[in-house]
Amino acid sequence: MDNTPIKFLNSIISLNIGILLFDDVELLDFAGPCEVFCIANVVVAVDKSNVTPFRVFTIADKSPTIRTRACLRVLPDFGLDNCPNIDLLLVPGGPGVRREMENEKLIDWIIRVAKLHRRVASVCTGALLLGRAGLLKGRQATTHVSALDELAQLCPDTIVVGKQRVVESGPILTAAGVSSGIDLGLYLVGYYLNGEIRRLVAERMEYGLP
Repeated sequence: MDNTPIKFLNSIISLNIGILLFDDVELLDFAGPCEVFCIANVVVAVDKSNVTPFRVFTIADKSPTIRTRACLRVLPDFGLDNCPNIDLLLVPGGPGVRREMENEKLIDWIIRVAKLHRRVASVCTGALLLGRAGLLKGRQATTHVSALDELAQLCPDTIVVGKQRVVESGPILTAAGVSSGIDLGLYLVGYYLNGEIRRLVAERMEYGLP
């Protein structure tokens, strides 16, 4: 591994990242970007002790546990009503998305978070929840290849983009299917920190950058 000193920005941000969970969520959709943020914190700590750029926590409209599509159970950190301030909301996908699209409490909560001028990102079919919340109107967006037509039908005012792993449109970011969540995480590391840290994180993960 290259041990060249890291060139940081003048100041290191400290960002609250809230990850929304629900039953039948796709595990890698949130575990992938979560791992990226974790390793970014480790990389930054090499030269900047006691600095944590990304504070990641999970949120759910259910307790005490969430059952992922992979049958692993996850204990969310917070509920919708008691979570800390969110700078970036990450919405994963999975089979449970279709059920949660009818969860008015959850949809209203996503809308409220977005109205606080926070950035909102989705992975895979999580884009359908953003569409249901009206956040994709007039924007470009992507999702899992199998759900591109569904997203276009749900959001006729959205420019649906295929064959692109990460799409940024204003404060909204959408990633394509499953492993694209890792690309999203790396994109955000480059955006909030710098390209060198992004490269080092990808190197530690043995993940090829495009």
